[in-house]
Amino acid sequence: MGNKIDGTRARGTRRIFLSTTLLSLTVAMTAFAMSGSGRSATRYVPLDPGTVEAVEFVAMTSANLGISLRKSCNATGCDAGTLHPMITASAAAMSAEELRAGIEGQLLILEESAAMQDAAAPASDAYRTAVAHAEAAARIADLYRAELRLR
Repeated sequence: MGNKIDGTRARGTRRIFLSTTLLSLTVAMTAFAMSGSGRSATRYVPLDPGTVEAVEFVAMTSANLGISLRKSCNATGCDAGTLHPMITASAAAMSAEELRAGIEGQLLILEESAAMQDAAAPASDAYRTAVAHAEAAARIADLYRAELRLR
């Protein structure tokens, strides 16, 4: 009988030891997790509006297209005030197939603008014009994509 009592005591001691160990580990891991693992808390800094001037890819609006068209027209001499409403109105009236074709056309303009940028000196008027054309083409393509998604 002595062996049976000794075995029960050993199992009881083992259970107490394991329970205490698991409880200690749980408390230690919780304390570690709550402490932020030694790092300081996150500091939130006010956002400088000047750092987020090019977020058109997030929210394509007609105003963004207008800005790009004005830049392009300033470089080439076109009338952005007339061109902008024409583009937005025609996009709304285009069929899905016409919008897809329009996107392809704008992508071709982007390729041509990239070739013009590569050929021109970085500070030249030709370079600035190519950049403005590329920006306008990208915005028009974005407008066509947005219109296509609405359908």
